[in-house]
Order: sequence, then C-alpha cells, then structure tokens
Amino acid sequence: MVISPPFSKHIHGNDPEYTYIHSVSLLLLSLIIGIILGDVYPGFGKWALWGAGISALFILYHIIKDNAAGIAPLILFIALGYLSIQYLTAPSLPANDISHFADRHRRIITGVITDDPIIYPHRIKLNLRVLTLQYQNHTDSVTGIIYVTVAHNPPQLKKGDRIKFNGKMRLIRNFHNPGGFDYERYMAYKGIRVSTYVYGENVTLLGHNTDGGISASISAMRQNIIHFINTYTKGQPRAVLKALIVGERNEIRGPLRDAFQRAGVSHILAISGLHIGIIATVCFFLLQKVLHLMTPLLWYAASDKVCAILTIMPVIFYGLIAGMSPSTQRAVVMITLFLIAIVKNNEYDSLSTLLWAAFLILSVTPALLFSISFQLSFAAVFSILFGFRQFEPRRATELYANFFNRFQYKVANLILVSLLAILGVLPLTMLYFNQISIVGIWMNLIIIPLIGFITIPLGLLAVFLLPFLPQVAEISLQASAAILSVALNIILGLASFPWVAMKTFTPTHIEIACYYLLLGAVIKIIAWRYNLTDNERNVSELKPAITVIIAVLIILSIDTLYWLNDRFWRDDLRVTMIDVGQGSSYLAELPGGDCFLIDGGGFSDSSHFDIGARMIAPLLWRKKIMTVDTVVLTHPERDHLNGLVFIIDHFNVKNIWRTDDTSDTKGWKRFAQMMNKKRLPLQKFQDLPKWQFNNGVTFKILYPPDDYFRKSRYEKWRRKNNNSIVFKMEFGKVNFLFTGDIMERGEKELIRSAGSELRSSVLFAPHHGSRSSSTEPFIDKVRPAVALISCGFQNKFGFPHPEVLKRYYRKGCKVMRTDLHGAVQVITNGQSLKISPLVSDFSMQEMQK
Repeated sequence: MVISPPFSKHIHGNDPEYTYIHSVSLLLLSLIIGIILGDVYPGFGKWALWGAGISALFILYHIIKDNAAGIAPLILFIALGYLSIQYLTAPSLPANDISHFADRHRRIITGVITDDPIIYPHRIKLNLRVLTLQYQNHTDSVTGIIYVTVAHNPPQLKKGDRIKFNGKMRLIRNFHNPGGFDYERYMAYKGIRVSTYVYGENVTLLGHNTDGGISASISAMRQNIIHFINTYTKGQPRAVLKALIVGERNEIRGPLRDAFQRAGVSHILAISGLHIGIIATVCFFLLQKVLHLMTPLLWYAASDKVCAILTIMPVIFYGLIAGMSPSTQRAVVMITLFLIAIVKNNEYDSLSTLLWAAFLILSVTPALLFSISFQLSFAAVFSILFGFRQFEPRRATELYANFFNRFQYKVANLILVSLLAILGVLPLTMLYFNQISIVGIWMNLIIIPLIGFITIPLGLLAVFLLPFLPQVAEISLQASAAILSVALNIILGLASFPWVAMKTFTPTHIEIACYYLLLGAVIKIIAWRYNLTDNERNVSELKPAITVIIAVLIILSIDTLYWLNDRFWRDDLRVTMIDVGQGSSYLAELPGGDCFLIDGGGFSDSSHFDIGARMIAPLLWRKKIMTVDTVVLTHPERDHLNGLVFIIDHFNVKNIWRTDDTSDTKGWKRFAQMMNKKRLPLQKFQDLPKWQFNNGVTFKILYPPDDYFRKSRYEKWRRKNNNSIVFKMEFGKVNFLFTGDIMERGEKELIRSAGSELRSSVLFAPHHGSRSSSTEPFIDKVRPAVALISCGFQNKFGFPHPEVLKRYYRKGCKVMRTDLHGAVQVITNGQSLKISPLVSDFSMQEMQK
C-alpha cells in the first residue's frame, strides 16, 4: 500500500524515515477520525461498508499498477474505524438482552461475577453476567452484564462466583448537564447498560468458580500477589504497592489520590514502560546467560534472537497479571515490537513504534480512544519522543567528554523527560481534572528515582522470588515498602500546601488543538537554535513553525474575545437549572459576569458521590467561571447543601446567604468548617440586606420573616423546609422566583407577607414538585409562564406529584423538569425568554411574557 503524503517531499525531500512515520501517522489519524465519526454519528454502517469496499478495490487496482493509491488508504481506514465501533454505538441487542428487563419490578437475579470486585469501605461493586431472571413464577434465560453495588456488610466475593439476589434493575442514565461526563456511554463501551443495588445480607453465594484455563490461572496469581502484599505491608504503602506491581488501584482514593495529583506524580501509579522494561530487561539478561551456554546458537549468532522471542512471553504475561490498562497495553506492544525488531535485525524507531502501538490497540479495542488513561499515556510518551527527536543531533555528539558532562547529561535528561511529559498532558489534565501541579517537574526529580528506580524493582524482585525464596521475598517487599514510605511522606507533606497546585477552567477542543500546534512549533524553533550553529542556521527553515504560531495566536485571540464577551461583556441574564438528581441547584449568570449559585444539590453521603465535584464544578469550569460571587443556601438539607462544600473549597466564593438553621449531618459540619477555613462572614439572616441591586438585576428576599427563628421554637410547622430562603430576581420585565423547599404552611405565610410581589415569569417550583407544595393559591399569586422542577429520575418520592403537574397545566403553565429535560437554561434580555432544555424534542424560544 502506497500513500502519497501531500507536500511531504517538498518539505523533507526524500527522507524515507520521515515518509514512513508520516504514512503511519496518517493511517492512525484516519482510524481515529473513523472511530470518532462512529461515536458521534452511529447507524451508518452500510454506507461505511460500501466506502471500505470501494476503497479496497481502488487500492488493489493501484497495487497491480504499482503506483500510488492517493487518499484511498485513508478513506479505507476511516471506514474501518467507523465500522470497528458500531457494535458499541449501534448494537443489535437480542430479545433476551438484560436491558429489555430494566423496569421497576423486582426480580430474582442469578449470574456469574466476570471480574474481580472493586472493594470500598462498607460496599463492593462488581460486574455480573446474568444467567436467569425470575419474576413471580416465570424464569427467563437472559444475556448481558449488569453493574451491581452490594452495600451494608457485603459478603466476600471473587471473580467466577455464582450468586443470586432479589433486586430492581435500572438502565444506566446520565446526569444531563452541558459538557458533563457521559457515564452512560462510558459504561456502554464496557458492554454494561443496566445497574442494580442490593444489600449484602440479601446476596446468596451459589458456588465458586471451578473452571481452569489461562484466565483463571492469571487471576489466581494476581490474587496471590495481592494477598502477599496485604500480608507483609500495611497502610498507604500497601495501597500504593498494589497499584505499582499489579495495577490494583482501588485503594488509591480520597486524600492519597489527590496528593499524587497535586504533586504532579500520579503517572507513577500507572503500570507502563518502566515496569514492562524492567521485566523485559531482566528476562532478556537471564535468558542470554543461559542461551550463551548453547554452542549451536552461538555458531549461528541466534542466541539474542531466541532471547528476544522468549522474552515476549513474560512481557505479555506480566501485562495480563497487571490488568492490561491502556498504559500497560502501550508498553507491552512497544516492547514487543522492539523485541521483534531484534529478531528481524531491523533498526528500532521509538516514535514509529509508538504510533503502531496506538494503531494496533485501537484496531482491537476502538473504545479505548475515549479512555482518559489511553489519552494521557500516549500524549505523554509522544511528547517525550517528539521532543527528544528534535534535540538529538547535538545531544549525540558532545555529551560524553567527561564524568561531569555525563552526570549533567543524565540530570538534563530527567528534567527534559519530566518537562516534556507534563507539557504533553497539560491540556488533558485541565480537560479531565481541572488542575495543574506547580511543582510537578521538581517532584519528579525526587519521586521517579525513589519509586521508579528502587521501590518498583524491589517489589518486582519480591514477586519473582516469592515461589522460590519466600523469606527473601518478604525482606525485599518490606524494603520496597520502606523506601515507598519515604516517597509518600514527601508527596503528602508537599501536597498539603495550597500553592503546589491550582484549579483551572476546562479548555475547549479548539483550545487544546491550538495548544498542541503551538507546543510543536515552539519545540521546533528551540531545537533549531539548539542544534545548529550560527553559520548553519537558515531562517527560512522556520517558516512553517512561524506560520503555525501566527495562525494559532490569531485563533486564540478570537477565542479569548469570545469568552470575554460570554463571561463579562454580555448584557443578558442567564439562569441554569442544573441536573443534580434528587436535589436542587441553580446558577445565575448576571450581566457583567457576577455569578450566584443557589443551592448545591447533594446525596446523603458525599464520600460516595459528590454532586459539587462531579456535576456543579465541571459546569462552572466549562463556562470559565472561577469565582462565585454569592452562594445561596436556601436551607441546610442534604439535597441542597452537600454539593456546596466542594464549591466553597475550590472556588473563590465571596459571600454566602443562608438562614440561621443548622443541622447535625456530616454535610453541615463540613460546610461550617469550610466557611471557617475560607473566612467567609457568618452573617445572621436578619442582618442580610433584603434588597440588592447588581448590574441591572434586583434581588428581593421575601421569606422567611426576620423573627422566624424565634417563632420556630413554638410553631412546630416551622422546620427547615418551611424556613427556606425565598427570593425574587428581577431583570427588566422578567422575574424569577426561587422557593427552596417551602411547603403549604410556608406558602400561606408567604402569600400574606409578599402578596403581589410574588408575581413572576419563571417559578422554580417548591420542594421538587411535592404534593404538599405548589398549592393553587400560591400558583395563582405567582402566575408563572414557566415552572421549572428539579427532581431525580424515577425518584423514590414520586416527585413531581401528578396532582401538582395538573395544577400547573390547568393554569396554562409550561413545565420543564430535570428528570426529563436535563439541565434547563433560561436566557432573558429583560423583555423575553429563551428556554433551552438540554434534552428535548421540542423548542420553546422567544416566549413572550
């Protein structure tokens, strides 16, 4: 197959190395484009099949004619990439697939655990291949995998166990917020579309796996290594050692995970080239010592080739034991290709090998393209290899003059590797984690030698010696843990300082593309100055790089102007009802850029799922919002409060409105602690200004009365819900009424005290649309054109109640709800409304008041 890269010979002459890398890059890019098209526009498999067939015939014709096939190979691989992911994006599920039974009925579910369960405190999560479903007296044989959460004293379960329990199955569903994480797609790409929740005491173990085979043997070895580490180590070194040696990262969570990220060394936790390289080097060395004793192999100069072939097996075997994460797959493929190059006496090129590794991995598992670890792994390694390739000419000629130069060379290498890796993944860490480490380069100079050159080799040595010399293996493992403890103390100590890392906004895909183009051009210019003497330099060689820089700077200038206008220069008011499940949270973006966040949603236990971290913060970062001028906590219930803790901790919050009510929940205690930590004013409710004006928007606090707290001592109906802050936001002729969770008695008092002030264009319905709220007298006073209801999908409370919906419909009010429409944004210029639900089959635009 011959590809004609446009303009390549005009730029690089007839450089065969460049042409080869360029051709591989184009094929890989074509495959990636096809996979992305298959993800975004599924269901056109027949057209892609036609395209692949015609392209293949065209290529065959040109092979016979022995000339270039033009762009036909690129079209072929775009089509093949598209087709490769259709089984995930547009699957043809059988009639007995488990997803067809995901309803609100309880069934007896019987199945086999397909992977090692993920163990958390007080719960486990596992993938279950369902065999049968029993409903009433009928049993169905089914296919498919279900994601099971087993809580409250879960039994000890392992891969291959057959279990039975009674549970409700639900289709996995996203929170629908702009730019939010597509959890539904993430799980679908694992072949999982259904989930369930069950208590541990309701799970019956029917039997253990008795099957043999390679998979069972590998799983058993992996569990033996984990047991070995659990036995002879403890605490955080134990958790990290399991991640370093067998890829078991389930215990790397909370403060420990955050510390690695803040210190800029989280990459060390991934099993990658360092680990696989150690295995390959040791195996090759030992085999070489043995095979050099075999004279016939020496006669034919075949000993090294045989060593390379035999080394491939332990490399792949260790990769399987380590779980074959994307970074592990990349390292295994690259080292395997390197060993094959030894067998074939071919020159090894690391950059082209990396591209082939990505090509092979995506050809087999195309969904990995959307994996964060895949993107980070390949971006870091590509950046390193690309950078070193640019600086190689001079580096190879002058750095071995003496010991000092050699030492300087090693240190410079380590710094350059860290710098290139950090620069290579910088926009991706901003995209996925909204955080960059300030000390990453210098921390890597300390942590990589401690963990990469001492801890990991000692840990791998312990695993290797375990079957033969268990006592020596124990000593080696404990030495590894001791060195690791030193490294962890450094990481945790430094990460505790607030200045070591900073939160960032979320870059767009255009901004990320511009960054990489700019980085590549800058590296080219620096290498040009570094590699050539003054007499050798020709400025005309920089024309492509300078052209790229100018073009990128123009694009980024336009992009900056767009975001400045969107954040600070616009003159409209935007209010977004955020989809936080069963809870409430609203974002108001005022003209001029000030932001109000009203409530933060939240589940009962934020340690399991933090709404603030997972839903609200990503939305703010995507909008380039780093400062929240005012946080309004309408009342201290979990489903309004818990998500605010993360926001106060990670954003610049200037002011808080709240009532004087408190709570005895963990969420409230953390909220109070965070207010103290951030030195936010603890203002009493009666001292809050009840009328404020901000850039054309008027805020009026209508409820509760100033003396509500005193009255609540003897008026029992005044509980947290009925003490919610109710306020009105006015902008021109358009008004918004925020009501918290007030109920019928609160609505009656509000009607008496506020009267005609309640009249509003948009009503954020009280108490999630419960039957005890949204009474007819209240709706009559507000007379909203639109009622927005924040509630969870198929929530256990039955919100919104059908009777409440009928009340709104009878008044001619349009109703939109987060469980059906996802996040809903309302934009107004003060005269009219534009309402944009994220999930909708209809449009409500320019709805005149």
